[in-house]
Amino acid sequence: MKKILNYTNRKDSIIISGENPEIKINIIEDDGETFFEPEIKFEESKFPENSEIYIQPYTVHGYVGKPIYYGSVKEPLSSRTLEPYASKDELYFRVKIVQPQDDTNIKIKKVISFKDKIRSAGSKNLIQFGEAEIDSIYEIRIKPNSIPIVMFKKGLGLKSDLKHSNYLKGIIFTGSVREILMRYIFDSDTFTECEVREDYVRHFKALTKEAFPKKEDETDDIMNWIDLALRRYSTYYVKKNKNLINIMPDSEVKIEEKLTY
Repeated sequence: MKKILNYTNRKDSIIISGENPEIKINIIEDDGETFFEPEIKFEESKFPENSEIYIQPYTVHGYVGKPIYYGSVKEPLSSRTLEPYASKDELYFRVKIVQPQDDTNIKIKKVISFKDKIRSAGSKNLIQFGEAEIDSIYEIRIKPNSIPIVMFKKGLGLKSDLKHSNYLKGIIFTGSVREILMRYIFDSDTFTECEVREDYVRHFKALTKEAFPKKEDETDDIMNWIDLALRRYSTYYVKKNKNLINIMPDSEVKIEEKLTY
């Protein structure tokens, strides 16, 4: 008989951020291959010490890997796992803490805790960038409780070019933020409990000194607010004397030199 995971009365309280995350997932790219390597450390008595840890890789576009056993809460495994079916930029993870099956007569395993939509360890930004096998030059993926990601078509080198081209940064960042803001406003029902959307709301309320629009507002008022948000975003100093406007090449720079300006 197939075993079924029982989710009744589980407590989803796994810490994945802050100074002392309980689970931190590192992604390593080595010789053209992608690996993930979790760092796991739970406080004593949070879960039964013999509870089992499973980590499952997946993407938001259909790939779901097999759950991988990573030891017990008391003695988690520290090992590197090859992920051959998804790139670093596409990967998400879900973690399950599962009650051990000591009694073989019990056919249902109880999931004590569950955490979904975990990204690899790294800094928290308004936008992330990646590469994937897609048909367009780039697309913007916006999912609840995930940092929006601009996914470039794999093989074009655009993700790498972005690091070296202020010209591309100014264009890509501005267009991407506009689309993200529109989604968070006009499709707000999809993001009602989205922490990332709340980060955007706080950030752009501070920049514009105005309330974040509601989808019920007049369309012209919303679009005027978005224009204001983009103007303030473009002149916002992310570093000393650096913002999107003043890192862009002006008309005196020859067109063949703009890409690497």
